[in-house]
Amino acid sequence: MKKTPKPRIKTPTLVGLPARFATLPRVDAPSPEQVRAAREKAQLTQMQAALLIYVDVDTWRQYEKPRVQSNARTMRPALWELFLLKVGSIEPDLYRPPALTFERAPTTLVIEAQKPALFKRAGA
Repeated sequence: MKKTPKPRIKTPTLVGLPARFATLPRVDAPSPEQVRAAREKAQLTQMQAALLIYVDVDTWRQYEKPRVQSNARTMRPALWELFLLKVGSIEPDLYRPPALTFERAPTTLVIEAQKPALFKRAGA
């Protein structure tokens, strides 16, 4: 009896960012010291900082705890970036998409619409 080979699992290929996003600043997960320093620099309490990024205050406290403690958590880079944007540590203009311009289509082609028939004749 022949064994059928196991199908190979293809790893997804990484898709590069569009060029306009490639130059944006990248943030990594912060250390607890960076989280506390940024919060104190913005003159926020832990409760205010937690409300700012829509997390529970206990979650914020876990972000500031040293990682050797059992209930410490690492803040995800997206939340860290959101916090930095909201407190003004990152310039929001960097994230504004480029101005889009639209050109009008040429209007040389004019199509006259036919009036639809209101009623159809039974015999026609």
